Amino acid sequence: MFDPLNQTTSPFAPPVSGEPASWGELDRFPLSFAQQRLWFLDRLMPGEPLYNIPGGVRLRGALDVPLLAWSLSAIVGRHEVLRTAFLELEGEPLQVPLPELELPLPVVDLSALPPAEREREVRRRSGEHARTSFDLSQPPLLRVSLLRLGEREHLFDVLGRQHTRARGDVAEQRDVADRSPFDGRAGDRLA
Repeated sequence: MFDPLNQTTSPFAPPVSGEPASWGELDRFPLSFAQQRLWFLDRLMPGEPLYNIPGGVRLRGALDVPLLAWSLSAIVGRHEVLRTAFLELEGEPLQVPLPELELPLPVVDLSALPPAEREREVRRRSGEHARTSFDLSQPPLLRVSLLRLGEREHLFDVLGRQHTRARGDVAEQRDVADRSPFDGRAGDRLA
């Protein structure tokens, strides 16, 4: 269970200052109509992955896994919609963005499998990942994994929850890797 008061920080996460707030001190926002509909359907059919949005990208070439993990943490750090819990407080569903949240990047090495078996395992894992349900009160409502298929080939698997990640404002993420701690350009631009 997610506990914002006992959160650990990834060594690749951008630095975050200050102590975590308690639930009572966090900002709260009403749900949009689309989020209300999803909240209602989630209560009506708990655990159903109907609104999951799966996606995967095959990456060929050299991959810096620590840099990818850092970039994902930076994106989550910049966009509160990716750190938002959907809680029922005093009978009302509300969005509660957390001040910080780590997005784990599990890496599964499938490179030792024969090619046909490896592709079956990729399809099985991706399908299993897509069918995994979300608990709206337990952020993040985004999951990622990295399947290592060979020395220079990976599958980046992403799973998100539709309609929960927007309050009506649209935010774009650009050039996060450009400000990575690995190239000496990290700093106040990430704040």
